[in-house]
Amino acid sequence: MGKEVQQVDKSTGEVSSSNGVGDLSPAVVAQFVEMVRLIPQDEGAAMDRIAEQILTAGTWEDLDAAWQTDKIAHLLEVEQKIESLSVQPSSYAGGLPFFLVVHAVRLDTGEVCVWSTSSVSMCLQLAKAYHAQWLPLKAKIVQAERASRNGYHPQHLAILDRYAAVQ
Repeated sequence: MGKEVQQVDKSTGEVSSSNGVGDLSPAVVAQFVEMVRLIPQDEGAAMDRIAEQILTAGTWEDLDAAWQTDKIAHLLEVEQKIESLSVQPSSYAGGLPFFLVVHAVRLDTGEVCVWSTSSVSMCLQLAKAYHAQWLPLKAKIVQAERASRNGYHPQHLAILDRYAAVQ
């Protein structure tokens, strides 16, 4: 983290430099990095999950399901139980050098869903929740109605409740 990248404002074409974490101070970025380092990388189980999803495909459409994490758009405002996280490196220019993979259960359908985010706000919230051992959490993804300067609609988690830890 902390490497400087150039970003292009989608509406004006203006180029600016950024460390991928908005206007956060170096001290806050350092604190954030330490929390993210504690989140496990999903190294070994990824290939098993891919193979299992292919082998259990019920239709031809399901054959590529292993590479499709749920898109956040259809999860907006949906209450879910966030159970666990993993971190993956990102090559997306202009953003965080990682993204978080979120394993959750939709509370409206009971379906297991896996989605990813590189939203600075959501990554901060999730990293803190992981670090403080507050998972699982009941939450929903909220998206701002207005776009930011660079054309993105900021997202954050509305935290609704914390599930009691199993002893």
